[in-house]
Amino acid sequence: MFFTPVPASNATELINYMKDHLQTDYKVGMTPTQTKIANRVFAFFAYWSPVAQLHWYVLATEIRWHAVQIVLTSRDTKLLEALILDMNKMKLPLEASPTGGAGGGAVPVCIKDYARDENMIARVNPVFTEDRFNPVPVRIIIDKEGKVNHIHFLSAFNDQAKAM
Repeated sequence: MFFTPVPASNATELINYMKDHLQTDYKVGMTPTQTKIANRVFAFFAYWSPVAQLHWYVLATEIRWHAVQIVLTSRDTKLLEALILDMNKMKLPLEASPTGGAGGGAVPVCIKDYARDENMIARVNPVFTEDRFNPVPVRIIIDKEGKVNHIHFLSAFNDQAKAM
């Protein structure tokens, strides 16, 4: 679960971590549970903001060694429920199973547990122009010679991506 920005080894731990670390002005709407959508197991929980009157439905699953999160936000809980029901129409290829898929072709090979200190050549901490409170997960493609070929920012504000 290298690209998970929190300490979690599976989707259920990720959802529980999120629930346990909500800011004090958010309230848990539905405690974490497992649900099945489109024949795939998801960890699910819901929270809301009494001040903003917004609701968040958070689903997480595992594909290969990555956590995939789907976060739906609205003031209308009926809309959120309908969106989750519509997800049952979703189809994923067999190689998108929690352990399946070897990569190849246009998709980089994913090596389980490779991102460890003993495999790291150098660590560079980014310098941000202003404080932001979000982690910046990245996917790094390294060529056969060990050089960084491409960095893909999975989630970053523009100024954060430029600073890297």
